[in-house]
Amino acid sequence: MRRTIVCLATLDTKGEEIGFIKEAAGHIKGRPIEVTKGPITGLPIPATAEVAIEGFSPPPWADSRPEGPFGEWTGYYASGTRNEPVVHVKAIYHRDDPIIHGQPPLKPPGYTWYPIPVHTAVTLWSRLDVSGIPGIRGVYVHGPGNRIAAVISIKQSYPGHAKQVGTLASTMLSGGACTGRYIIVVDEDIDPADWQSVLWALTTRCNPEHSIETVRGFLTSPLDPMLPPEKREAKDFTTAKVIIDTCRPYHWVKEFPLVNRARDELRRKVLEKWNTLFA
Repeated sequence: MRRTIVCLATLDTKGEEIGFIKEAAGHIKGRPIEVTKGPITGLPIPATAEVAIEGFSPPPWADSRPEGPFGEWTGYYASGTRNEPVVHVKAIYHRDDPIIHGQPPLKPPGYTWYPIPVHTAVTLWSRLDVSGIPGIRGVYVHGPGNRIAAVISIKQSYPGHAKQVGTLASTMLSGGACTGRYIIVVDEDIDPADWQSVLWALTTRCNPEHSIETVRGFLTSPLDPMLPPEKREAKDFTTAKVIIDTCRPYHWVKEFPLVNRARDELRRKVLEKWNTLFA
């Protein structure tokens, strides 16, 4: 089956964004993207696109139109009605009987931006690495829009390590601050992408008396359905963040109960013997 590609070519005088999009798409596919020159804008259009739209988008101050409320990734209608940029469509190109996938922004699990949180987890992990904090083993972001609950796996190296990581992550826009509510720090034996494993750590390694911090005043988004009317009217787009340490206590980690888990070798043998059951 053909892959659906919808391409909107807008004028970019420097061409930097167009070049980045081509390079990113080529990297994902593992080969250069074949393009054709747009007859109207002169911008590159993927040659295998199912649908392509060519046009021009003037600055918002020159032309904008009211839009909304719009169904958003949160699963709610949000933002009310406001002026948004427009595109003056000059041409539409398409294959015969083009494939067009619908992706209505319905409440989860019916709508997701990406199968994996490439737009949040990657940036958050990169920023944590740049900060110089050691021991980061993995980052994943769960919830609507892959934004709400950031999970960070670490190898603990010193007392307070988990709390340090969680606090820093809560201040970072991508995956931590913007519409994110929860930052969960787990041990290195927990896969942050496996929500069941994260939930197991949350329910067995987290002491609510000492392991949960609520910090107010962080940036959120107008799309946040929990913003009360008075804050929305004042454009006070702030919320609280919850930092949850689900790591085994560092100062008595050696006395912590051992995990009841089959050896890797035994697990491998079972999977090989009954592979049809676990496929």
